[in-house]
Amino acid sequence: MISIDGLRPGDVFEAQQRGLKIPNLRSFVAQGSTATGVFGVLPTVTYPSHTTLITGVSPAKHGVVNNLTFDPTNINRQGWYWYASDIKVPTLWEAAHAKGMVTANVHWPVSVEAKGVDFNLPQIWHTGHPDDEKLVHALSTPGLLDSPTTKLGPYSRGIDDEIGGDETRGRFAVQLIADHKPDFATVYLTALDTNQHHFGPGSTEAHAALERIDAVVGSLIDAELKAHPDAVIAIVSDHGFVPTTTEINLYIPFIQAGLITVDEKFNIKAWDAVPWISGGSIAVVLKLDAMAGYKGMTPAGPSSYKGMHGHFPENPELQSVFMVKGQRIPGHYSLGLIDMRSIAPTLAKLMGTSLPDAEKPPLF
Repeated sequence: MISIDGLRPGDVFEAQQRGLKIPNLRSFVAQGSTATGVFGVLPTVTYPSHTTLITGVSPAKHGVVNNLTFDPTNINRQGWYWYASDIKVPTLWEAAHAKGMVTANVHWPVSVEAKGVDFNLPQIWHTGHPDDEKLVHALSTPGLLDSPTTKLGPYSRGIDDEIGGDETRGRFAVQLIADHKPDFATVYLTALDTNQHHFGPGSTEAHAALERIDAVVGSLIDAELKAHPDAVIAIVSDHGFVPTTTEINLYIPFIQAGLITVDEKFNIKAWDAVPWISGGSIAVVLKLDAMAGYKGMTPAGPSSYKGMHGHFPENPELQSVFMVKGQRIPGHYSLGLIDMRSIAPTLAKLMGTSLPDAEKPPLF
C-alpha cells in the first residue's frame, strides 16, 4: 500500500488534460479497480486519515484525532501523534503479522513502535536538526538502516517532506523489499502535500512533484513484482486539497474574551477554552463552561498557505484516492465513490485475514 499525501482523483483521471505525465499511476485505471473518489473522515488531515487507512475505523474510535496532540501550553513542543501506542484498535500490520506474514513500513504516519511490523522505518522528527537522523535510526528496526546506507547514502530525516526525501525513502523501500520480501508493506510519500500547501493544488510545483513521485511509484511496483509476481498493489491518499486565500486566527478573540491568558511573549499560561486547529476545521476544547463571555470578532487575513485541507469531508474537493491492481483484481473497473473506512477491510480480505473492528465491509 503506497500513500501519496494529498493526491486528488482528478490528478489521475484527468492527467492528460492537466498536463501531467504520470504513467505508473495511470496504469491503475486501465489495469485495476479505481474509486471515482474516497469520502474521508473528520478531520481530513494526514494522521487521522492514515490511521483510518490502516484500521478501517473513524478517528473518534481509533484515537488519532489530529496531527498534533492537544497541548495548549506547548509542553510537547509541537509534538505530533507519532506513536502507534495511541492507536486503540488493531491495524493491518497486526492482522497480517498474526497470519504469519512478514510486514514492513517506510515512513507511514503514527508508526513509531508499531505492533506487528517486522521491518520498520517510522516517521518522526523533533526539531529538524541533524540529530533527527539519529532519532529515526534509534527508533527503526535494529540494523535496518545500517546495511543499505553504504550503497544508498544517508536515510532522509523525518522532517524532510520535499521530493528529494521521498526519492530517498523510495530507494530504501525498494532495497527493503528486495532484501526481505515482506508480504505486506506500507510506504508513505509526502512531497505532493508539501507543494500543494506552499504553491496551491494544481500548481506547476505540485505537478512537478507528482511526476517525480510517479517515478518512485514505478520503482516500488517493479521491486514488489520481482519479490511477489502475484502481488496486489494499492495506491491511496489521505485527503484532497482546496485553494486557500484567507487565514482565520481564533486565538486573538479567545484572548480578548479572557478565555486564554498569555505572557509577554504570547505563550499560553492558562486557559478555560482554547482552539485546537486541524487545517480547515477547528475544535474548541473547554476546560469549563466559560463560553458565555465570548463577544470577540474573528480576525482574518491573507493566508500564508496557497492550499489546505482538514475541512469537513462533505466538500468534494477533499475526496482522496483508492486504486488497486493485481492478478486477482478486475481491470478497468470503477468502484464508484467509496468510504475511506472500507479500504483497510478490503486489503485485509485480500490478504486472507480480517479487521473485526472495521466500520465498513470490504469492497470486493
